[in-house]
Amino acid sequence: MVEVTCPHCSEELELPDGAFGEFECPMCGEEFVWGQQPVEVVYNLPKEKGLTKVILNIFAFWTGFTLFATIGLIVGLIVAIYFFALILGGLAN
Repeated sequence: MVEVTCPHCSEELELPDGAFGEFECPMCGEEFVWGQQPVEVVYNLPKEKGLTKVILNIFAFWTGFTLFATIGLIVGLIVAIYFFALILGGLAN
């Protein structure tokens, strides 16, 4: 609870924490405003159009393809090394 003073009659009043808006003083019946409404931040990013959209889509596709190809190359190398080791191990016996 927060204690405030009525701006009309100077009486002490208790309001809930975080309260805001218009209130009526129970002592004098006058209305007063207290606190501020919390600010909500909204990020509204612009939507890309035209050539910019095409370029960003190509870049995203290429980046995804490059990542996929890199992972495939790494897995392929690991499998090749494994089979190469199996072949060399079989020849040694």
